[in-house]
Amino acid sequence: MGSKKFIFTFCLFSGALAFASPALTALQMETLAVGYSSLAGHHTPMWVAVEDRIGRKYGIDLKAVYAGRLRPQQLLASGDVPIVVATGSGAVTSHVLGSKDQVIVAINMNKVGGGIFAKNEIKTAEDLKGKTIGVARAGSISEIILRYVLRAKLGLQPDRDVKLLVVGDPAVGLQALERGIVDATPLTMPLPLMAAKMGFRELVNYDALGITFPANTVTTLRQTISKRPELIENFLKILIEGIYILRSNKEKTLAARGKR
Repeated sequence: MGSKKFIFTFCLFSGALAFASPALTALQMETLAVGYSSLAGHHTPMWVAVEDRIGRKYGIDLKAVYAGRLRPQQLLASGDVPIVVATGSGAVTSHVLGSKDQVIVAINMNKVGGGIFAKNEIKTAEDLKGKTIGVARAGSISEIILRYVLRAKLGLQPDRDVKLLVVGDPAVGLQALERGIVDATPLTMPLPLMAAKMGFRELVNYDALGITFPANTVTTLRQTISKRPELIENFLKILIEGIYILRSNKEKTLAARGKR
C-alpha cells in the first residue's frame, strides 16, 4: 500500500513538473533588445538569429530594434539597448572626442562593400561635377566613405564639386535615384543587384578600391562588459550561429532578406 501511494504521488509530482517546465523556462528567459543601424544585407545573420529563435538555447529572447533616423549609438548611450550592431564609426568617433565608454567587442565585416551607382548617362567621375549624390545621414558610414572616395580616389571636393543630400537608408537612396531626386548614391548589398537591373551604372566599386573599415561591429558599453560579461558572450554565440546559417542555408538567407 505504501509503495502504491509513493508511485501515485511521484506520478502526480512528475506531471506537475511537466506542465510547469514551460512556465519555468519562460520565467528564466531574458529579453535582449539589440539595436541595428540600417536595412542593409549585412544584418541578415542577426535577423536569421531572431527568426530562428537561436537565443532560446542561451536563455535569451532576442529582439532586433531598428534605430531608424537615430544613430544606434544613441540607443546605446540612452540605455534603451545594451548592445548595437552597427558600423564602428560611432565608437571610433566617440573615442576621438574623448568619450571612452563605447567598446567594439567584435567586427563582423571589415570591408565596406557595394559602391556608387549613378544615372546611366554619368560615365566618369568628371560627369559627377555639379550633380547631387544621396547619402544615408550626416556622419554615417555612407557619408564618411563617400567623402573619402570623392576626395582621395576621384579628385572631387564634396560640397563644392558635388552636392551631398541626406535621403535616408540606402534603400531610400535607390528610390531617390529612381525618381531623379539624386544623380548618384552609394549602395550596399543586395541593392547593387537591384540597381543594375534597373539600368543604373556602377560608377565606383568599393571592393575594387580595397577600402577596409569596421563596417559592421558589435558595440557595447564598458559597464555592460563589466556587469554582464555572460550576456555579451551569449549574444556573440547567437550571432555566430546566425552567420553559420547564413553561409550554409541559402534559401533561409533569401527568405530573411525578402522580409526586410
